[in-house]
Amino acid sequence: MTTSTANDRPEQSPPRRVVSIRGGLLISFALVVVLVVGSLLTASLIGTAHMARHVAGSLMFALGRDAEFRLHDLFEPPRQKMIEDYAAIRQGRYSVKDAQARRELLIPGMFALPKVDAMVLADLEGGHFLIQRYSELVRRSALLSTVAERLPASDRRRLQFVMRDFRPAEWGETSHWVLWEEAGRRIVQKWNLSLSGYDARQRPWYKAAMAAFRDQTLPEAQAAASSLIAWTGVYSLFTTKAPSISAAVAARDPSGEILIVSYDLPLDEIAQFTRSVRPSPRGTMFVLTDDGRLLGPPRKALTDNKPDADVPALQPVTQGGSPYVAEAVATWQADHGGQPDRFRLALDGETWWAGFTPFEIGSGHRFWIGVLLPESDLIPVAGQNQWFIVGVGLLTLLIAAGLALSLARWFSKPLAELAAQSRRIASLDLTETAPVRSHLGELDLLSIALGEMRDALRRYIVERDLSRQEGHARKLEAVGQLAAGIAHEINTPAQYVGDGVHFLKEAFESYQRLVVPYQRAVEVLATAGGHEALLGEIRKIEEEIDLVYLDANVPGSFESCHDGISRITTIVRAMKEFAHPDQREKGDANLNQALRTTLAVAKNEYKYVADVTTELGDLPPVLCHVGDLNQVFLNLIVNAAHAIGDVVGKSGGKGTIRITTSQEGDQVRIDIADTGAGIPEAIRPRIFDPFFTTKEVGQGTGQGLSIARSIVVTKHHGSLTFESEVGKGTTFTIRLPIGGERDSA
Repeated sequence: MTTSTANDRPEQSPPRRVVSIRGGLLISFALVVVLVVGSLLTASLIGTAHMARHVAGSLMFALGRDAEFRLHDLFEPPRQKMIEDYAAIRQGRYSVKDAQARRELLIPGMFALPKVDAMVLADLEGGHFLIQRYSELVRRSALLSTVAERLPASDRRRLQFVMRDFRPAEWGETSHWVLWEEAGRRIVQKWNLSLSGYDARQRPWYKAAMAAFRDQTLPEAQAAASSLIAWTGVYSLFTTKAPSISAAVAARDPSGEILIVSYDLPLDEIAQFTRSVRPSPRGTMFVLTDDGRLLGPPRKALTDNKPDADVPALQPVTQGGSPYVAEAVATWQADHGGQPDRFRLALDGETWWAGFTPFEIGSGHRFWIGVLLPESDLIPVAGQNQWFIVGVGLLTLLIAAGLALSLARWFSKPLAELAAQSRRIASLDLTETAPVRSHLGELDLLSIALGEMRDALRRYIVERDLSRQEGHARKLEAVGQLAAGIAHEINTPAQYVGDGVHFLKEAFESYQRLVVPYQRAVEVLATAGGHEALLGEIRKIEEEIDLVYLDANVPGSFESCHDGISRITTIVRAMKEFAHPDQREKGDANLNQALRTTLAVAKNEYKYVADVTTELGDLPPVLCHVGDLNQVFLNLIVNAAHAIGDVVGKSGGKGTIRITTSQEGDQVRIDIADTGAGIPEAIRPRIFDPFFTTKEVGQGTGQGLSIARSIVVTKHHGSLTFESEVGKGTTFTIRLPIGGERDSA
């Protein structure tokens, strides 16, 4: 007898605390409300600075996107037009010297680019042809000062163009000018001017285009079009002196001459945009060139509400009218390396937020979109909501407590009864019980579902054995039917083999009867030394042997035996391939071979009612369960034979089953068409439904098409569709992905 100690006793776990449904709901609601309200209060009380950061970031992002869209609208159309111009030069459609062709080809381009001020077509000799929109700024320019008095004032209601033709190799320093109206249909004025010292080859657009020039074919250029387009930096135009940027492209025409096309884009629209933006009461926005000049100046007044003053564009940032912007840019360049960033900085003892976003143009050029926001404009947005959140949180807590009590009463009793019923069902106590009633519709539905589950479980237990026996019998019936057809297929070639063996046996016996006298005659002939009478006897015997050989049809018998054995071998091989159990994982399979195998197995099903034609295309291997697809093919072929049999059984003759395969993109397609009666329109929506069949009782279960669709769609991620016309036939189409998806481990 041993004595147990305290260490030998099993440890007892502390009692588990159980909370009622009512208490759990009440606690849960209270915790949710407390957590939500507490989180909101915490974020409001101690996260003001973080909220200001997010508000600033959101404003900067929105402003940056707006500016990017505007800049994209300005720069993208000329870039696209440059690609077309490159193709036009390569195709020989542009010429510096053909005035009419220039006008007809280039003016429509100006129509398509309303934000472009001027277009230039130039050659390597410095000759060029310019089209420029006519405006008061052009008329008052220093270049046209000698003829300005003779020129009419510009009319904004009509589209007018100035054209300049300059060919120094032919005309020296003289340039020819034409003022066109109504889109080049009417000449308003002509004049000549001397361009002393002007050389187009020294202009920024010319140098940029030639630096980017690559002597490429049109297909090569189209493959890398963006690399051919050159962008200049921001500079002042030759005629108007307005801040602009130019895009240019150079290409070789069919004659070997290099031509340059350039477009001038005035940038005053950017300055107008930045001066009009007001992201917050004292915030501002600006755009910098990549060399630090103010392309889009900010609003001048950052600290008061005075009217904005015009700040000249392209001024250094230190002269842009805002010391705050200048200091923000200096901090960005010194502390952040001039890289995209958003940061906080102090200006005159006040906290501000600054952000800089790049906009890429091309050819190594980009603009910087800057935003400057005082934190005092952003914090009130967060701080004003604090007391409102506190009040709403307390009110919500009181309402939640009352709601939790009410819901707890509604849930607790019916849920407890439903739990008890579930436990009885789990223990297979399937006796009838009264349904649980509740004011909540979902609990009523749950009670009904429990009752239905109990009844279904009872029926399942009763019918399970019967279902197993019936399913086994159905499988045996299908196997027997297929085996009978295959036996019939093997019987005919087996008969050929038997007949051939019989003929060979008779030939051999006849040979035995004749060979002995033949040998004796040979011996006598040898002894007699070639007697003529004996030779005549031998010839008669040889003729009789030939007749026996031919009468027994020895060659035909051999051929019959060979054909029969070959046919039996084909059927057995097809049965082996068809009946081979499908592998656990998918493998690459030749679907054309799978169709041939299925046709060999199913021949007895269709050979009396239909002729089969095949058009098997060149298919790649398909990742699939080939055994399952054999089952699909067999079902569709047998269904086609039955459909044709219903027709030819009444009219006689044979129908046709046509099988075609092809590749469509990344899928293979298999069509199985018959000339049967077709599917009535009324039953077409149901033909894939499980257990739906139009056959008589005992001739089909209605599972074939349902299983076939499951194999194709669910297991192979393909599709199974059909087209049918009553009186003409039906076509089933299978589409399967070539690559497929391998089964997961």
